[in-house]
Amino acid sequence: MPITNIQPEILTFDAQFSSPNGNIIIMVTGNIAIDNENKQRFSQAFQLLNLNGNYAIFNDIFRLNYG
Repeated sequence: MPITNIQPEILTFDAQFSSPNGNIIIMVTGNIAIDNENKQRFSQAFQLLNLNGNYAIFNDIFRLNYG
């Protein structure tokens, strides 16, 4: 069954430098509704690597928080 509709709602967003060369770690929490189902809480953390002024996602952890 394909996913046809995703509705994220970001509640918190935190970011900080994670190394002297400008890498950034980001943490996001919120709610997400998939295909118009009930909202579920989620958290996501990822790191942006500074590659000479361009950024790339290095690590990405996404979690649905049940309960």
